[in-house]
Amino acid sequence: MTATEAAQMVGESPTNYAFHLCTLAKYGFVEEAGGGTGRSRPWRRAHIGFSFEASDSPGDTESTIAAAASARC
Repeated sequence: MTATEAAQMVGESPTNYAFHLCTLAKYGFVEEAGGGTGRSRPWRRAHIGFSFEASDSPGDTESTIAAAASARC
């Protein structure tokens, strides 16, 4: 799916969506699928999913909540 196609689906501008796709690519969540240039380049998921593990640190409620939420997915 291209940035333009995805932007139309969610009611955003192609420029905004392209920026976010590039940011997601920077952190390894999406990658270019090959073919096309600029906003007409197709993108695809790089990972099927991810998970969190609860922290061993007492009082680290954020990671405990994230681990519990990811276990439900």
